[in-house]
Amino acid sequence: MSDEEKEKQKGEIASLYPFNVMRPFTDLWEELQRGVFLPWEQRPWMFPRGLLTPERWARSPLVDLIDKGDRFIVRAETPGFSKEDLKIEITPNTIEISGETKQETKQEENKYRLYERSYASIHRKLSFPEKVKPGEATATLKDGVLELEVPKAVPIREEDKHQVKIK
Repeated sequence: MSDEEKEKQKGEIASLYPFNVMRPFTDLWEELQRGVFLPWEQRPWMFPRGLLTPERWARSPLVDLIDKGDRFIVRAETPGFSKEDLKIEITPNTIEISGETKQETKQEENKYRLYERSYASIHRKLSFPEKVKPGEATATLKDGVLELEVPKAVPIREEDKHQVKIK
């Protein structure tokens, strides 16, 4: 039997089964074997796609999103960050808060040098339940809490809400 005939027979037998149960395992095994010879940062099981992005390594601050009728109040815990360290981006649908802070202390005593450094980063992205006016947003930072007031594009008034009775 020639190689062509063997391949054809394999294909015919494989087509009798709706799926190959072992396929996911053989694919994984082949991927692991290929990856053994790759540099560390390219090994798929070591660093899944997207793991190396800065957002993945940043701390996610605790956030409150409060609906005040005509506007949203957003409060985020940002201890240790100054207003210069923070970046806020607002679209009609989302808000993204990010920041980086670095501190360095240098002491020189008796020819001994001590360097103490700290680094922190935060990142959080939220979707608003309703469209907002990004250009009219205001922000304040007090005691490590960032507070934003973001007006709604079309505020929903209580008079506009109607309860529907089920028949």
